[in-house]
Amino acid sequence: MSEVKRLFVLLGIDRRLVLRDSLLRWMVVFPLALFLVLVWGLPMLAGLLAEVYQVELGDYEPLIAVMVLGILPGSYGFVLGFLLLEERDQHTREALSVTPLHPATYLLGRLGYTVLLSTLVGALLVRWLGLAGLSWTQLLACSLAAALFGPLMALALAAWAQDKVQGFALYKALSGVQMPLVLAYFVDPPLQLAFGILPNFWAAKMLWTLADAQASGATPTTAWLYFAISLLIQTTLILWLSRRWARRP
Repeated sequence: MSEVKRLFVLLGIDRRLVLRDSLLRWMVVFPLALFLVLVWGLPMLAGLLAEVYQVELGDYEPLIAVMVLGILPGSYGFVLGFLLLEERDQHTREALSVTPLHPATYLLGRLGYTVLLSTLVGALLVRWLGLAGLSWTQLLACSLAAALFGPLMALALAAWAQDKVQGFALYKALSGVQMPLVLAYFVDPPLQLAFGILPNFWAAKMLWTLADAQASGATPTTAWLYFAISLLIQTTLILWLSRRWARRP
């Protein structure tokens, strides 16, 4: 059996583990629930804000798009993080170490699946909702940059949490890094770059730059610099956390 086939067999086991846990099932279907809420809720909210407060919600579509793209990786990263915690608690990591498939390959496949799912679902949701007005190439790139937060979430839970209770508390704390982006959206450059200490800021900055360029007709040259910075920072953190996770008993 090839490495790819072995990987898909183990990913199938992950799927069955998720389906038997009600919390993890909910986190997987959460994007669909979010989509339904936004499809029904955004037009109602836009009408209410325009009528009562004279605020055009359309002016804040890039911010809403960033929030949508940021929530998905956190949800999928939570699922993978809890699977990694369960493996450690039940000592199945030792069993995986003697299988023909190398544990590092298995981890890489799981992380890659999380990124792929977050990227595709995030781009589809933002496109379907008509947010930001970006091309498919631009939107997929922004979604990919945001999706790397999923492996960060998963590995942080696996590396730092002692059990699932701590893991859930850590998930709520790490999910809070989305909120400073709301403030960052209203801060003008160059002060806005102070939020660059957040690993998910650069994906947001990329999307906002592309949206501004789309509205003004400018060439978004710096957006791809932010894309590269986002990949560099988050990939470095993923490698560091994966080594820390591997050293844990």
